[in-house]
Amino acid sequence: MGGVSEERFRRLARSSPWLWQRVAFTASWRGPHAGEPVRAWIERPARMRVEDLQGRMLEEEPPPRPEPSSVGPSIAPLVGWSPLPPEMRQPLTPSVPSAPEPRFADDGLVAERFGDEYDHDVPMYVNYHWVAMLDPRELADGTVIESVREVTHHGRPAWEAVLRPTADYDPRCSCCPLLDCAVAAEEYLRPDEPRREGGYATRFEVRLDSVTGICVSTRELDGPRRGDGHDVRIEAAHDQAR
Repeated sequence: MGGVSEERFRRLARSSPWLWQRVAFTASWRGPHAGEPVRAWIERPARMRVEDLQGRMLEEEPPPRPEPSSVGPSIAPLVGWSPLPPEMRQPLTPSVPSAPEPRFADDGLVAERFGDEYDHDVPMYVNYHWVAMLDPRELADGTVIESVREVTHHGRPAWEAVLRPTADYDPRCSCCPLLDCAVAAEEYLRPDEPRREGGYATRFEVRLDSVTGICVSTRELDGPRRGDGHDVRIEAAHDQAR
């Protein structure tokens, strides 16, 4: 309903947990969160498999079990890759059944979230940057949106914005925020710890997949690490039924 706007971008940033059930993607990073690219399969609320691009398993949640208790739908048929092991095919049960539903706007996106901000976290891989990438609610508030537009990201529709974090920016984890800025650094650094030489970026280009709400790209536009950020290529996604 309607095109992209500043308010719709903010609502999309709040909406990820209600927009997808299963997703498969590859991800890569530039800068402080850099590491080898990975491929991941995730099924809400708590099922995940992460591999390197050669197919070596890096992490799996829940951990493999000797005998599967049941056989349910797997993530793999979503993308046509080889099936996940049986221990990943378990009934989907809510992780927080008492988590309150958000208030939705007329366009179906989330206008306001309630309850604990961590109610809808997916499993973490390496650090909380991963969690924030998949649920970028930290971008919805505490930022100034300089511009916003519709773009295509690896063949999928996305909304791109240039953001400036303000003093109210509140990342999921200040040591690994989506916007690696001075505000976040001041939250986790002790007064006697050194700050980054040359300072921090003040402007960031951010892209949200407009179907899933996942933050598929960040890029620092200024500062000593211009160009740093991350990139996600969504291979397939299954809508969350509401």
